[in-house]
Amino acid sequence: MESKIIGILLFICACINVQAQIKVQATGAWFISNISPEEARAHALAEAKKDALRKAGIEEAVTSMETMISLKSGQDYFEYNELDLRGGISDFVLLEDSTILEGNLLKKIIVIEASVVKYKNARDAHFVFAVKKIKHHYQEEDSLVFEVEPSADGFLKVFFFEEDGQGDLLFPSSIEPDNFLKSNFKYCFPQNKRMQYTLTKNNYRKLSERNTLIFVYTKTNVPFKEENISYETVSNWIAKINPDSRYERFYGFSIYKK
Repeated sequence: MESKIIGILLFICACINVQAQIKVQATGAWFISNISPEEARAHALAEAKKDALRKAGIEEAVTSMETMISLKSGQDYFEYNELDLRGGISDFVLLEDSTILEGNLLKKIIVIEASVVKYKNARDAHFVFAVKKIKHHYQEEDSLVFEVEPSADGFLKVFFFEEDGQGDLLFPSSIEPDNFLKSNFKYCFPQNKRMQYTLTKNNYRKLSERNTLIFVYTKTNVPFKEENISYETVSNWIAKINPDSRYERFYGFSIYKK
């Protein structure tokens, strides 16, 4: 579950209007102790990305990421908005993915070559939105409803992620295609009264599962063209939008067995 939070937070990447890229080689490591090899790999990759940011001199990005991981990991519910960062990783190439024995424990090693950039544009403090009515907990088969009220005209996309990482574009959709929102107007979701956002659990044996919503609001209607919806593809899509032209909010909540 913690590796999922790391995946969300590592959206710190490049935008279109950026300074020249810096290429650095970075390493991350994590012990495979009381977690799966996949979770250890996610941690090691996160450490490699933080190492790349440090080597490029963007320490506040590392500090922000570590703070959010510390605050949000392990909680049934979390809520936060976009991180005010001055730069990030636009792309990386995996150079090494290995496992070694250190003492009596296995250790996952990740080595990457990262392209690190610094943003030129600051956030637009007047381009924001509020989200209401998202609960901390739900039961299986409950309907998800929420309200969005933007401070300026823009275009909304809402991504939904299950605990296992499977993602979907919740809004817009073929049933609710219009994603243009007007300033200072309250929008209730689902927009279509004949539609329901029904919440389900994938693993019937588990008492609860945690799901995540990512709200992305943009000044222009930036298309999301990826067929595979994952934290990585959504992160890369967000990264290509200038920071002064977007605003993000993240919500995590738990779905409990009836």
